[in-house]
Amino acid sequence: IGNNCDLGHGVRIGHGAELGDDVIVGDYTVISPKVRVDNHINIGPYARIEKGSHVIRHVPPFQIHGGRPAKYLGEQYGYIRGYHKDMIIICWYERFPGLK
Repeated sequence: IGNNCDLGHGVRIGHGAELGDDVIVGDYTVISPKVRVDNHINIGPYARIEKGSHVIRHVPPFQIHGGRPAKYLGEQYGYIRGYHKDMIIICWYERFPGLK
């Protein structure tokens, strides 16, 4: 993880991922293993970066990006399905444009 990075709450970072300097990662974002994020990149909340990707552009909230260089693949949405003690259960679903 580079200098001056800001990681939000609940962020998951996979093994071997590399973050450059001044990277901002929003809440509950998933950065899969072996991802490389260049310097000065913002990754929005609830976004997901697929395994082995190289992120060279900002990633908006709720979007899924993957590839080398990383490109838009689809979107994910969450909704509150229920509560259990002190936990909120969130159910995710994905939408990939162009796939039927």
